[in-house]
Amino acid sequence: MRTPILRGGRQSAVLEALALALLISTSTFSIDAALAQQSGSATSAQRSFAIPAGSLAGALVAFGQQSGVQVSYVPSVAAGLSSPGVSGTMSADTALSRLLAGTGLSFQMGGSNTAVISKPDANSAGATVDGAIALDTIDVSGGSSNHVSSDAPYETPGSSAFISAAQIQRVAPTSTGDIFKTTPGVLVTGNRNGVSMDVNIRGLQGMNRINTTVDGAMQQTSQYRGYAGHDSRTFVDPEFIAGIDIEKGPGGSPGAMGGTVNMRTLSASDILKPGATYGARVRGSIGNNTVDPDDTPRVGGQAYSRCCPRVSLPLVTGLTGGDGMLNSGNGMASVVAAASFEKIDVVAGYAHRQAGNYFAGTHGKELRPGQTDTIQRYSPYGFGEAVHNTSQDTASALAKLTFRPAEGHKFDFGATRYESVYGEAYGDVLLFSGTTGTYGKSQSRLTTVTANTYTGRYAWTPTDNPLIDFRANIWASEISDTYLINTVNDAFTWGGDVQNTSRLTVPFGDLKLDYGLQYFIEESESKNASGTVLAGSASGDRSMTSGFARAAYTVLEKVRLDAGLRYDYYKVTDGGRNTNVADKEDTKLNPNAGITVMPFQGVQVFGKYAQGWRPPSVRETFLVMTSFITPNPNLQPEESENWEYGVNVSRDGVLTETDRLRLKVAYFDNDYVNYIVRANPIITPRGFYNIPGVKMKGVEFSGSYDVGWAFTEFGINRYTKVEYCLTSTCAAQTGGDDYGSYHIPPKYSGSVTLGTRLLDERLVLGGRATFAGTRAIGRAGGSFSSDWAPYVVFDLFGSYEFDPGLSVNVSAENITDLYYLDALSNARLPSPGRTVRATLTRNF
Repeated sequence: MRTPILRGGRQSAVLEALALALLISTSTFSIDAALAQQSGSATSAQRSFAIPAGSLAGALVAFGQQSGVQVSYVPSVAAGLSSPGVSGTMSADTALSRLLAGTGLSFQMGGSNTAVISKPDANSAGATVDGAIALDTIDVSGGSSNHVSSDAPYETPGSSAFISAAQIQRVAPTSTGDIFKTTPGVLVTGNRNGVSMDVNIRGLQGMNRINTTVDGAMQQTSQYRGYAGHDSRTFVDPEFIAGIDIEKGPGGSPGAMGGTVNMRTLSASDILKPGATYGARVRGSIGNNTVDPDDTPRVGGQAYSRCCPRVSLPLVTGLTGGDGMLNSGNGMASVVAAASFEKIDVVAGYAHRQAGNYFAGTHGKELRPGQTDTIQRYSPYGFGEAVHNTSQDTASALAKLTFRPAEGHKFDFGATRYESVYGEAYGDVLLFSGTTGTYGKSQSRLTTVTANTYTGRYAWTPTDNPLIDFRANIWASEISDTYLINTVNDAFTWGGDVQNTSRLTVPFGDLKLDYGLQYFIEESESKNASGTVLAGSASGDRSMTSGFARAAYTVLEKVRLDAGLRYDYYKVTDGGRNTNVADKEDTKLNPNAGITVMPFQGVQVFGKYAQGWRPPSVRETFLVMTSFITPNPNLQPEESENWEYGVNVSRDGVLTETDRLRLKVAYFDNDYVNYIVRANPIITPRGFYNIPGVKMKGVEFSGSYDVGWAFTEFGINRYTKVEYCLTSTCAAQTGGDDYGSYHIPPKYSGSVTLGTRLLDERLVLGGRATFAGTRAIGRAGGSFSSDWAPYVVFDLFGSYEFDPGLSVNVSAENITDLYYLDALSNARLPSPGRTVRATLTRNF
């Protein structure tokens, strides 16, 4: 077994770091943070502003984008306040003064283009440091997570979503894909099977249909899973995620007609208190409901009782499980440090998590409706059993450097490393488990993966020229993924983009222009355990070049007209590994347009149209398995037409002076032409073929309401129509032998969260319900499908802030100990039963 990075011998880094966090939190040791010097005057450079009236939080986001100034303030200061907006050419301090007019707030300009907002009676530095948030200049490829970023989807026409770090940690994820539980229309296929993520957005996933990135770097590879098909894999530790930006539908990146997901890692402003030069965050957690893989009962054995799980403390006893795994442990520890100076920011972090095989729930339905216990079940695992191949031993590292050589210029460099040794079930074994449901229930050898990402970004935002907001990015990622059936998949992907935003004042309104170029190339190679390249499996190169231009014209602050074009060119080549298939290339021009009407303050009514395009992947083009599966020389790119209509509401002071209402309702109507499936029932031999089309229609609701002492959040998705057109006739079913059968989402799914804040908001208590119905459509026949019963899972969470630098979070996942399978569970693994976790966080 490979040892994760930065770990010495058999010592458990998880418990060692956790013990260190506990020691620090209870000692009198502290780190003095030096306050940055404040300059006496704000910049006098002139810049064009076009910020409509609306919520103060949203106005400050726009101000940061248009001025390049970083804004810091305590979240409660802006709650329930509105801004009159600002328009015209002026200095940043003048614009900020007008934005704050009538709010009763003041600001103080500092060095390095910063501004601190506070109440008039709380202007001292001490009053604005604790609990404040910092708003970085926002760009499409990174930046920091912050409180008001959660408002962005409700002020942006179309279906976008944002997941904050606080939402992720509220109920700490057992599986990485749990981070999407609260986002309607977004699921992760096979979430319980391994540590990777294969994101599904509105029924689309895999083969580059969804562009999943880490700090803007594409980090995904394709791996063969037998009859479970092929999945796209992305690896990231939730501990380093500062926020997740999601765009549903085409337009966000070349070839990704299903959507884009960008996971932004921590920056200095996520760690440092406003005004501080140095800072650090130390966090550790412990949980229950796992057992060491070496101790997991085999078929016919007795499952361990979960009343008294064994937890070994190597730091104290010197005992460890096999190859460093915690004995039945479920723990995590991380440390992230940051420093910020006038021209340089530095961030470095390390995280280590370990968990054994978890236990399934003990209540609910094990069997398929109407069947007896002698018939194959949803899963061969029964109530309360330890589920094999669900362990992990993962280590991650993060490093970032930001350099500001002169006003308006910024360079960002970043790198992440992810290593994991984890359990993974081979779906075929459980799929054909027999009528007794016992075949295949055994511990397999563990899977290993290494994933590295590298990013470099440059931004030029002169404060006196509204025509220039320039960004240039270059990135690379490399993944080496060793699957349990002795297949090694290596992928190296690199790319970059240049883009600029120009803002102009034109008759009757303001005009915003975005334009640029993007490029990436994916170089993938599949090998067996001895290093021999597997011809035609997933070996080849795929590149895309794209040019785009978008225009947004806001007329009299009431109507916004959007229009854009994207030109894509792609080429795929096998590099001489499969001489029976010719290289392929093609081009496509994809338009998009939209209209947004703003009849009242904080209300948007929008309609959008967009075309998308996805060229075939390397695997779809070159896959060969003797004479059983052969390449299709006539394979064509997929095309899509997406219509969307909706309403955004972002209002403060609706029922009380300080409440906040956010609401998004969206109806989508998506048609996909030349959709690529694994097998067409009327064609032999099997392979990848185009079918006439796929149709997806549905409605989504998302929103929140916050009155300070109480809050609620919700997200619900429901499909009104899902059809596959295997021939000229469309039907509500997939082909029986199509891997795409695993991608069919539930007819409805969603989550509802309720919470309260007590004791001056230091104590937070709440609960969450997550639910899903059955598959939206069935299948024509065959076995290639994921199945699950409808479920409702309840979680509880709570946190207490002892002081601004010390807090504890406790969560209880699946409190009813329900036995269930997640939607899109392609390996027939039941989800975890009741799991309790406590997390201690210390900020310096």
